[in-house]
Amino acid sequence: MRLRLSLFLLFGAFYTGFSQSCDALIAEDKIIGGAHLLRSHPATLVVRGSYTYSLELMSSDKGITAKIYSKGGVEFNQDDELIFMDINQNRRSFRFVEMGEMNMDRGTPIHMNVVQLDLKAVQWFATSDLLVLYIKNNINKEMRKFTVNTSRQQEFRQLAVCFNEKLDKSKVVDVELPENPAPKSDPSKPVSATTSSTPTAAKRNVDPSQMTDEELADLRRELHDVKDKLKEEIAAERERANQIKQSIQEEVASAREQAANQKKVYADEVLEARKKAQEEIEKSQQASATEVLEARQKAESEKERISLDVADARQRANDAIKNAQLESAQEVQSARERAAQELKATKEKLDQAKLEYADEVASARETANTEITGIRQETADLIQQARSKASEEKEKTVGEVVTTKQTAAEQILKIQEETATEIGRIRENTVLEKEKSAQEVAESRRKAAEEVALTKERAASEIAETKENVAKEKEASAIEVAQARQKAAEEIKLIRDQVVAEKEKAGQMSAEIKTKSDEEKAAAAADVAAAREKAGTTITQINAEEAAKVKEARDRAKTEQDAIAQQVLDARKRAEEELTRIQTELQQSMAQVQAQKEEIQQNSAREVQAARQKAEEEVRKARETAAAQVQEANQQAGKAKDDYAKEVATSRQTAEDKIKEIQEEAAKSIADAKAKESELKNITAEEVKAAREKGAQEITSTREAVAKSIAEAREQEVRAKEESANQVSEAKRSAAEAVAKARQEEADLVQKARESGSAEREKLANEVAAARERAATEVAAAKQDAANAIKEARETTAKEKETQALEVVKAREEAAKAIAEHQERAALEVGAIRRKATEEIVQARQEADSRKQALAQEVRQAEDQAKTDVTAARDQAQVTIQQTREEAETKRKEILSQAEQERQTLLDELNNTKKELADEIYKARQAANEQITRIKSETAEQIAAEQAKADARRKEIEQSNNQGAKNLADLQAKIKAAEAELQRLQAELDKKKNGGGND
Repeated sequence: MRLRLSLFLLFGAFYTGFSQSCDALIAEDKIIGGAHLLRSHPATLVVRGSYTYSLELMSSDKGITAKIYSKGGVEFNQDDELIFMDINQNRRSFRFVEMGEMNMDRGTPIHMNVVQLDLKAVQWFATSDLLVLYIKNNINKEMRKFTVNTSRQQEFRQLAVCFNEKLDKSKVVDVELPENPAPKSDPSKPVSATTSSTPTAAKRNVDPSQMTDEELADLRRELHDVKDKLKEEIAAERERANQIKQSIQEEVASAREQAANQKKVYADEVLEARKKAQEEIEKSQQASATEVLEARQKAESEKERISLDVADARQRANDAIKNAQLESAQEVQSARERAAQELKATKEKLDQAKLEYADEVASARETANTEITGIRQETADLIQQARSKASEEKEKTVGEVVTTKQTAAEQILKIQEETATEIGRIRENTVLEKEKSAQEVAESRRKAAEEVALTKERAASEIAETKENVAKEKEASAIEVAQARQKAAEEIKLIRDQVVAEKEKAGQMSAEIKTKSDEEKAAAAADVAAAREKAGTTITQINAEEAAKVKEARDRAKTEQDAIAQQVLDARKRAEEELTRIQTELQQSMAQVQAQKEEIQQNSAREVQAARQKAEEEVRKARETAAAQVQEANQQAGKAKDDYAKEVATSRQTAEDKIKEIQEEAAKSIADAKAKESELKNITAEEVKAAREKGAQEITSTREAVAKSIAEAREQEVRAKEESANQVSEAKRSAAEAVAKARQEEADLVQKARESGSAEREKLANEVAAARERAATEVAAAKQDAANAIKEARETTAKEKETQALEVVKAREEAAKAIAEHQERAALEVGAIRRKATEEIVQARQEADSRKQALAQEVRQAEDQAKTDVTAARDQAQVTIQQTREEAETKRKEILSQAEQERQTLLDELNNTKKELADEIYKARQAANEQITRIKSETAEQIAAEQAKADARRKEIEQSNNQGAKNLADLQAKIKAAEAELQRLQAELDKKKNGGGND
């Protein structure tokens, strides 16, 4: 049950989809008055460069019909035929039943007409794939062949299936079509095969002259059969050679298409790999960005922030490089895709030109076969009429008149047969010459299409290669800009590191000065305390010591101020020297950047000039080649016109001479007949005078009529020859003009293709030069920005150094001043304290004297201990400062080393990536070149093998031709012998007649 339900649903879905697709193909579907009116949308059957043919099926009260549209094609006349042939070589012919219409669409004529169909035709359309469409013009006996593409076959069959399914058979007016089988021309059928002997000819008595005619007819028939056989073999070999050439060209085109597809596959693989790498890079970038963000949040010093900025700058540089590589890969892929599309379009155009060429050749062949068949039928009819007339003339004669008329009828029959045969042969040669001319025109168009396609293909390959080079130049420029920016970021980082180091150094020096100041203050405080403890010192000693200490402090402060002033001068001098050096380096770097920019611009200008000169040279060569081809075509056309005029004049002169000769022969025959009549009159007796006169008159009139008939027949033959020669010359002239026009069109197309290719290459060269100039400008701007940033950073560093030095000097100066003031205050305080202590100690001298030595000893120990502590503190501070400087220098070197290592690592990775990509591209190109070389070698071998086969076959055909020529010579010898025998028999017959008359 489930299975049935599934099948039902599946069938329902299929039927619904089929119904929807059929609804899109049907334009009108309704029933009016018991008749089913059904009309489909037009289906295109043939599409060429300048014309199309389409068809729509209709059912109305007039029956089933089809409306044919010809846009830019041939005109449809009433009673012309539309012939379809399916893949099983079955043909059906349908006639146009209306006068036809014509409309204009944007200057293009559209011819329309209707053919009558029936139900069998619609069913045949729905069950067969139509391979070929023929259009036969019954007015000028012309037939055109059009091959239907596979996709068009399927579309038309689908349309016919839908039309047949929608059509209500019970409400259709089915018109019976007369049996009209499609004509099948048989050019190999000889003229004699179309003739048939009449019963009267079969009743004739057999005599030697009749036997000779049959033998001659057999010999001619055999000669004609041999010629037809040779023509068929030559045509078959030509067709085979054309098929081999076409297959080789298709294989070469397929190999080129496969190579282009392989290149596209390689580009897709490279692009996919780079996209995956880009995704991995983006993931790592996100992770590193998260880490950098966390690190920045945790960063506490200026060095860490600078390192993070440098890492960010490197990341941005790597991102720029990867983006440039990705964009380059995308541009290369898009260029290869465009090249593949252009190659595909060129191949389609070439296939379309080949198909059109094959259709034109087939149309010319069909037209020629139809004309040859008609000519042979007319020739056979003329021969049959001549034979019938001769038989009637022979049956009318009696007695001597019978014999004379029989001989005359035989001569007339022979001349008429020869004339009809010769006229048929000449007309056949004319038709064959027209066919040959049409094939030459089609071959010229095909070669022109192939030349244009090859030129476009070469131009597309060169343009694709140039675009790849442009993409690579852009990639290299982007990488160079990113590297320049990365280098500038590293240099800025180094300068900022130096600024941080100088700031740390200045801070350490400020701390050292503050420490020293504190130590000096502590020492002064210790001195004050010691002075307070010295109670036994006299005021004079106190004043002296106070004055000495003040002087010492002032001297030390002055010395310190002089040293500080000297340090300020040295710092300013060093800052000015640093600024001068920075300015000099900036000028040098700017000069280098400007020189590089000018060099790149000069190289770009040279390349653009070279490309322009090359393009102009190619355009000039193309124009010269086109002019030469046009001139050659004009010369050939002029030569063809001259030959045509000469041939027409020669044929006209020959015809006039022949007509004069025939007229002279006719006059001579009439004179001979009259002389013979006079002779018969003289030799007759009186009793038979009347009968002889009457017989002589009949004989004379018969001979005159025979001579006139022979003269007229020969004149017709000569005129037919002249007309045929004129037609052949006209055909040659038309063919030469058509070939010249085709060659001129070919030269114009090739010239346009080459000029467009040269213009495209020149445009791409200009784009390359502009890209290089932009890259040079960007590099120069980046270097200039970097140099300015470095200059600003260095100037800031120098100013910072100077400021720090000034601050250090200022701090030292303030510290020295504070120390001096403190020492002075301390000395004054010591003096005051000492004076007060002296006044107080006067009262207790006894106690002071007893403790004087002990206090002095303690003071000395304290002073020694203070000096020792100060010296140790100073040494410790110097050691700490030196260690801090060494650690800062070591850390700076480590940072520089790490930056250099990272830069070298990135550079190595970039070089490795470039090398890997270059190796991959080289391998891909090498593989493609090997494949193309292998295909070329195989193609060359196949061509050589086919050429050898063709040479061998040509030799066989030449041998066969030689044998045929030999057989022809034998046949001609037999014909001459038969004519001599015929003349001998004729002489004997005349003798017998003369002897009978004398008796």
